[in-house]
Amino acid sequence: MDLESLLAIKHFRADQAQLALKRQQQACAVAAAAQRQAQGRLDNCRLWAGQLENRLYAELCRRIVKTRDIDEVLQRVGHARDRQASLALQLDNAVRRHEHEIQLLAQQREQHRECFQAQQRIAELVRLQQVEAAALRESLEDL
Repeated sequence: MDLESLLAIKHFRADQAQLALKRQQQACAVAAAAQRQAQGRLDNCRLWAGQLENRLYAELCRRIVKTRDIDEVLQRVGHARDRQASLALQLDNAVRRHEHEIQLLAQQREQHRECFQAQQRIAELVRLQQVEAAALRESLEDL
């Protein structure tokens, strides 16, 4: 295989690595957006649940209540806390996914760098070979 063919292969691989890098950057951006959305949902839920809890307990304090009323409030507060726990778990999953995508992005960047460097080395060899061939032709013409 001549150096020109090898350069074409290295160029193709560098292009493929560039495309893979762009795809991974996009996957990382999607994961970051999902993490921000999960954080927003959790923050909103915490705010809503805190307001609900305060309102329900305030209503209990304003009047004479039965055990059933207290149980209903506790049940509603429990559901709100369960919802918060579920959203916190979703956030944890989103954070882990984002961290994983960041690791993959770093690996993809390294692979792209290696492919580009290999392409540059082969291009330099091709250039040197062309210079050498031109010098040889020149010396043959001088004879």
